[in-house]
Amino acid sequence: LSLRRPRPMCLRDRKSLDIITEIAKKVLPHKHITCHTFRRSYATILHNEHKVSIMVIRDLLGHADIKTT
Repeated sequence: LSLRRPRPMCLRDRKSLDIITEIAKKVLPHKHITCHTFRRSYATILHNEHKVSIMVIRDLLGHADIKTT
C-alpha cells in the first residue's frame, strides 16, 4: 500500500493527446474536444456516476484548491 498522493491526471504526453483527439473527431465531428473537456468529463463521471468524493477528484486532477475543482 502506497501512502503517496496519486499522480494528477495529465495529458502532457503528445501521443496520448493526439490519439484521444483523433478518436473524438471521429465520434463527435461537430464538437471541439480539448484536453480540458476530457478532464472535466472524467471528473463529472467520477462524481456523478461513481460517487467519488470531490476531495479525491481534486487530488486526481492535481488541483491545490477545491475551488478550482
